[in-house]
Amino acid sequence: MKRLLTFLFILVLLGCEENDSTCEKVMVCEDDKEMLCTRNDTACGETCHYFTYEHCYEKCKGDEGW
Repeated sequence: MKRLLTFLFILVLLGCEENDSTCEKVMVCEDDKEMLCTRNDTACGETCHYFTYEHCYEKCKGDEGW
């Protein structure tokens, strides 16, 4: 039992190996636009609000879609 616990403790200390990929990482950002409209209380016209979201993530320069 002591050997098993020692082995598990060593595995936890070692952890996962780091990702040593040699790709050139670039930041890719995409905009997402959304419009939300509601009718006025007078039932004549609408009130609209526009929202823009920007999503950014890292990507290897040689990956598909680049």
